[in-house]
Amino acid sequence: MATLNAGYIAVDNTETITYTSAAVSGAAAASHTVAFACRSEINRDEVAASGGYFTGQESVWEFPELNLNDGNTACKEGDRILGADGVAWRVLMANLIEWDATWHCVVVRER
Repeated sequence: MATLNAGYIAVDNTETITYTSAAVSGAAAASHTVAFACRSEINRDEVAASGGYFTGQESVWEFPELNLNDGNTACKEGDRILGADGVAWRVLMANLIEWDATWHCVVVRER
């Protein structure tokens, strides 16, 4: 596991979310409470680099790996994020940013 950069504590507008990992291979879906999550709009560079996969309607959730990691959980496409405001988001793409041990999840709002 990467070394945690405690700088995430200083970020404004963080909230506690519920992260639900989609069930795979017959295993039950697992939910985790994750502190210090921050949502922002997807940037134009990500939309342009996606080759049309992203439309600009997506958002991005970022949160420290340590706050999710139970030794078995990795963010993946199809997982679900429930914000503190009760809005649900579906993960389209998830990347672990190694240098600061932060999950970067591109999401779309569930209908």
